[in-house]
Formats: sequence, structure tokens, C-alpha cells
Amino acid sequence: MSLELTVECLALFATAAISLVVAHLIRSKKRISGVTELLALMIAVAGWALVAGLEATVVAFRLKLLFSTLEYVGSGATMALLLRFAVQHAGKGAWLTRNRKALLWLLPALNVALVATNGWHGLVWSGFSPASAESHLLIYEHGAGFYAILGGIYLYIAAATLLLLYTALRTSVIPRRQAIAILITIPIPWAASLLYAVSPGVINGLNIIPMAFFFVGCSLVLSITRWRVFDLAPIARDMLVERMEDAFVVIDAQQSIVDYNRAATRMLGIGLEQIGRRAELLLPFWSELVEIAGDRERACCTPLRMGDGVPRHASVQLTSVENKDGIPLGALVMVHDVTQRHQVELALRESNEALQRKLVENEQLQRELREQALRDPLTGLHNRRFLEDILPVEIRCAEEEGGSVSLVVVDIDRFKTVNDVHGHARGDAMLTALGNLIRNKLRGPQSAGRYGGDEFMVILPQAPLNEAVAWADSLRRLFEPIAAAYNGSIRAATLSAGVAAYPEHGSTGADLFHVADVALYKAKNAGRNCVCVGSPQMSLDDRSIGSDERSRGLGSG
Repeated sequence: MSLELTVECLALFATAAISLVVAHLIRSKKRISGVTELLALMIAVAGWALVAGLEATVVAFRLKLLFSTLEYVGSGATMALLLRFAVQHAGKGAWLTRNRKALLWLLPALNVALVATNGWHGLVWSGFSPASAESHLLIYEHGAGFYAILGGIYLYIAAATLLLLYTALRTSVIPRRQAIAILITIPIPWAASLLYAVSPGVINGLNIIPMAFFFVGCSLVLSITRWRVFDLAPIARDMLVERMEDAFVVIDAQQSIVDYNRAATRMLGIGLEQIGRRAELLLPFWSELVEIAGDRERACCTPLRMGDGVPRHASVQLTSVENKDGIPLGALVMVHDVTQRHQVELALRESNEALQRKLVENEQLQRELREQALRDPLTGLHNRRFLEDILPVEIRCAEEEGGSVSLVVVDIDRFKTVNDVHGHARGDAMLTALGNLIRNKLRGPQSAGRYGGDEFMVILPQAPLNEAVAWADSLRRLFEPIAAAYNGSIRAATLSAGVAAYPEHGSTGADLFHVADVALYKAKNAGRNCVCVGSPQMSLDDRSIGSDERSRGLGSG
């Protein structure tokens, strides 16, 4: 077999070698998306370039035709595998069913069959001519079959190109760069095949299409070893970012947007046309984030009208990105839709506020109920229960402080006559007037209440006996004109009062009450409308007599 090496042959052999190197590199990258198709693709390119180099090297015409026929095996396999790789890289691998994979190989198989039977029909090669007198290279004169085969190859390349372009446009920066790294080399085989089909004489009939993949191989080597284009980690990272529910925006050191995910488009309306624009013009919360003091991370919650026009509430976090020397490179902005949480918190806050209002209302109601339980409904003064509870407390305080407590028991004279002559309404009005008078005279810790019927009790803490007597006598005098206005009879109603004090008249509330009660009825027996003071020497018999007198006097007042 006669061989003749030329520069063109060596270029084709170099293409085959580089393609095998790339295949080896790809084989070590087991996590590549579409690794099987890409590996087979580069092996097919290597085989195609190898037989093209052999066709250019051998001299015998028969061998040239054999290697030329084998070239179509390599070209068909390359185009089918390129399309399968593009499908996988675009994330459409599920589309490649077994039947569809078989259909992808149908056209390359028909091309090979058409070339192999060219001797019968001459549709692919209609004639041959030497490239030059000094060269053994052949120029193949192409027939209609060749252009049909070339159209099929262009169809496969066009489909692969569109899929890679689709991947570049629909994804964010990392897979976009991966697709672009391949796309920039795709026009080279396009141009080479077009030149070979239209002007084979310009290139002396040499099949330069496999040589075009030399540049594809170089690009892939650089992408894999330096840019790590096909590594699974960045692809997986991008899939994670793209599928995030939160908006993800990358800001460079000049505060311009350089990357984003789909959620950012949905939530913030950011698209390709916003790449490179200032963040402050597109992010409504940017100025608020910048104003927040912080080292590497800043966060805020803000109302946000998202892409659907519906008002939402969002939690926004800005994280500074620095290199290993601490030099700022930019920032990451994460936007999380917290509308549902905000609504729940708002509803919870409103519920808590309503509950607090209800508690306040209940406490107020309880206070009112306690007050009602301790107050006389007619006069508004305290009732007997309160007086019996508070008097021992005041005595204990006086005992601890070495002070005194005075007790005044007041009764309206001839009150029964007022009710009988003028009616109970007039009598109630008189009781109310007396209650108001007593209330207006109280000062500081002093307290008073209606003990029962027309009898009132006044507790005067820190008041000695003489002050209590003066207080009771002043009340008596002030009541006279009021009683006359309500009575209108010749015998006007008046007040009688009995006064007792701790410690002079006893050490318990019961002691003071009994002494003051006996003194009250002494005042009534003395002619009414006067104040009597209990006697410290009062005997138990005197108290009993006073109680009996009180019982007998209840009817007349």
C-alpha cells in the first residue's frame, strides 16, 4: 500500500488524536450531564478524522473510495451523537425513548447505504479529478445524493444548535456559559462543510470537516480542564438555585445586577434586559438595605408588590461577597415571600389585642362586680361587709404604728316618720343625701358605709377621739338643713351619733362597734340631734342594755 504524508494528513491525524484526548478527559468526568453521548461523540470524531486522514494519505484510488465511504460512518455517528448530547444537556433526556434513539440513527444509516452503493447509481459522487498534477488528492464531484446527505447533516447540526441555544437562553449564568462554550465552536463545522460542498477545489478536495472539530475539541478541552464547564456541581447548584422558591439576585461591586433566578423574575420582574442595570433602580428595598448598619449580612422585612401585582410581604437578606483577602466583590440578595407568615402573625396579633381588650373588660367587670358586692346600691357608699372587713385592718395598722382609729356610728332621728308620712321615695332621697354628705367630708384613708337601714358607719384612721367627735358634730350640723328640705314637717329629722376610739374603748372591731353603738343610743335617749362618746369604763351590762335599747328604738329612730 502506497502512502504519502502531507501537512493536510497530519492535521487530520492531529484532530483524531486531540479528539481521543478529549474523550479521555470526559471519561474521567463521570458526573457530566450526558457523559455517555459526549464520550461517544468525541470517539466518533476521532474515527472520522482518522479515516479522512487515511483517505488523504493513501494513493490507490480503490482505497481512497473505501476510506471516503467510511468517513460517512464517522460523520453520521458524529451528528447523531451531537444531537443526543444536546438533548441531554437541555434537560430533555426523558424524550429520548428507545424508539426515538433508533430513529436518530436511521438517517445516518441511510446515508452510509447511499454512499456504499454509489458505484451503482452515482448519486453521491458523479466523478473524480486530481486536485493537482503534483498531488495525489482527489476532488470528488458531487451529485444530488451528496447534497441530500449534507442536508441531513445540517438538519442534525441545526437541531443540536437550537437545543443548545435554548439551554443558553432559558437558564442562568452557569449553564448558559456551558452552552455558549459549545455554541461558539458549532459554526466552524458549519462553515467547513459548506466550503467543502461548494468549492472543493479551493481546498484541493481535502475533507476539512473533521478538521473543524479540531477546534471543537480544543474548546472542550479548555472548558473541561480550566472552566470546568461540564462538572455536575455547578449544574446541580444551578438547578437548586433555579428551583428555589426564594428570589436570588447577584449584585457586583458596582451595584449592578449580574445574575438572578426564575423566582426573581416572578417576584421582582427581573429579566435578561435588566442585566447590568443598577440595583437601586430595580430593587425597591435596596436603599433600605444599604442604610442598615451591618458587616456582611443585612436583613429587613418590607411590603412588596411582586410580578403578579398582588401586594405581598417579603423578608430580604443581603450578604456581602468577598475574596480571600477581604476585598468586596459584590453581594447576594435573597428575597423570601413571608406573606402567609405575616398574615398569620397579623391575625395572631389582632387576636391577642382582642384577647387583651377582653381581659381588660373582664377585669373591669370583675372590679365593678366586687365594687357592687361591697357597695350600697342606694347611697354608693360601702356596705356592712366592707366595713366589717376594713375596721380590723385599720386597727392592726394603728397597733403597729402606735396610732389611733376612731369609729362613728350615725343614725337618722325619726326616719320611720319620714317614710310613713312622706313615703319611701322621700326617705330614700334623704338617705342618698346623707350618703353624699358623708362622702364629701371624707379625706385620705377615711372610709364610710351604710351599715343598715338609716344607720351609717364612718372609720377615721389616725384620728384621735376628740377629732372624731368634732367630725361627727360637723356632720350633724350640716345635715340639719338638708333633712329639713326633705322632711318639711314640724319635727324635722336630725342626726344622732356615737363615737368610739382605739385603744381607749377596745382592741377589736367588735369592741369599738359595741361602744359606739351604745353611745349612739345614749345620744337618742338624751333627746336626739347630738353626739355621744362611749365610756372606757363601760361594762358588759351597759353594752347589753345599749343593745336592748337599740332593739326597742328601731321602730322610732
